[in-house]
Amino acid sequence: GGTLIHSYPHCWRCKKPVIFRATEQWFISVDHKNLRARALSSIDEVKWIPDWGRSRIRGMVGVRPDWCISRQRAWGVPLPVFYCKKCHHYLASKGSLKAVKELMKREGSDSWFKKEADEILPQGARCSECGGGNFEKETDILDVWFESGVSHQAVLTTREELSYPSDLYLEGSDQHRGWFQSSLLTAIGCEERPPYKSVLTHGFMVDGEGKKMSKSLGNLISSEEMVERRGADITRLWVASENYQEDVAYSDEIMERMQEAYRRIRNTFRYLLGNLYDFDLQKNEIKYNEMLEIDRWVLSQLQGLLDKVTNAYHSFSFYQFYHLVHNFCAIQLSSFYFDILKDRLYTQGKDSLERRSAQTALYEILLVLVKIMAPILPYTTEEVWNYLSSKEEESVHLSDWPKINERFVNKKLEERWERLISIREMVLTSLEKARKEKRIGNSLEAEVEIHSKKEYEFLKEYEKNLPALFIVSGIRLVLAEEEGEEIVVKVGKASGEKCSRCWNYSTEVGKSKEHSTLCPRCIRVIKKYYQEKVGK
Repeated sequence: GGTLIHSYPHCWRCKKPVIFRATEQWFISVDHKNLRARALSSIDEVKWIPDWGRSRIRGMVGVRPDWCISRQRAWGVPLPVFYCKKCHHYLASKGSLKAVKELMKREGSDSWFKKEADEILPQGARCSECGGGNFEKETDILDVWFESGVSHQAVLTTREELSYPSDLYLEGSDQHRGWFQSSLLTAIGCEERPPYKSVLTHGFMVDGEGKKMSKSLGNLISSEEMVERRGADITRLWVASENYQEDVAYSDEIMERMQEAYRRIRNTFRYLLGNLYDFDLQKNEIKYNEMLEIDRWVLSQLQGLLDKVTNAYHSFSFYQFYHLVHNFCAIQLSSFYFDILKDRLYTQGKDSLERRSAQTALYEILLVLVKIMAPILPYTTEEVWNYLSSKEEESVHLSDWPKINERFVNKKLEERWERLISIREMVLTSLEKARKEKRIGNSLEAEVEIHSKKEYEFLKEYEKNLPALFIVSGIRLVLAEEEGEEIVVKVGKASGEKCSRCWNYSTEVGKSKEHSTLCPRCIRVIKKYYQEKVGK
């Protein structure tokens, strides 16, 4: 006959073939007193993140066999059972269990291995079968999953500062058959309810090529090394940015991108702080209904961000927090609002409504951003907090979580500005084309003509604000003859000369003998400044 090749189990430690031997073990019957049924019905009381965790653990509990809780090891948490030397019947009475409990409470779990049975058991202990009084200890230990599974009893129910159930159990996806399940079964047996309010499952860490990290592959990196290379806040931002429901990839390239994202957030804080250097909330705050419309728009946007970020934190969706905050800083603020604001902040009068309105909005933005980013970027936000002149607490981490200001929420205003931003995108596209064709350099060298019938009346309402919105020197609105959706944008060279202060082009530059290089607006600002200075 030939040789039959087949797989055969081997010891994971010494690699030798395993011999199967049937021996007596200790089990928990999962159907005794309806333990399985009670556990299954309690699963819906828990929030499972992601949601598929619910069906996964339900399926595993539903078909699992009885739980073998004994293990043949030299050391571990002992099974508190004794055997009669005469008839070998077990002893696990209330009295014997209490004696073991009191001993371990006094001397620790090692005391089981140091003492003999008669030193542990209460005086007069007898075998219930034969009446014998001589006993020996069980040599098996408890399954480590039982040991870790009762951590809710060892930790939550014994410490005054903690409460049962736990807010969150957090582990990898393999723990639905491990810790999550052993904790659930033991808790239902002890407390009649789950040991956790929420259970979050995450993937595993892999390298940039998707390979599992291990010492043998040489692609393992410790969290300490990550922090040393990039700093704690960038490392934390990377962790927050990843969708932990899947495997999380790490590579130098990924961390370089994260470093750039962090730089954008840090630059946002720099812009905010830099433009609030002379802003005193008590003296300079502008009332909401007196603020410029674009400033009221950004405050409404800020409330939307706060609402979404708060919900993301509550659902442990930190990657949503990252995308929300990063997009708000990079797109809504840096590419749009901050860009438009520069003219007002740098060229308007120090105490003008236009400038103080902008600063009031910037202060609100800073206060919300520094607080909602504090859990992820603790060091950066604390650094920012230390620069704030008006703050309610010594540390940002002691401050209250921001609340949505319903007065700032204005959906109709947001809808109007969505239309304006959409038109602005068309204008910017035309400006970029003119720049590539070398008809203009800076956008302030341009004058824009907008032809439309549908949007004409709408744009007419904002006519005086459109040059600042599009960052051009002039705007001309033309009522198109034909009805239609299309907006036609024409870019031409701005008329007049360049103002040396604000860089806007104006036909009025050069008409003042005293200030021949300035536009009328800048002349007014400068004259007022010097009048105030002389007056003081």
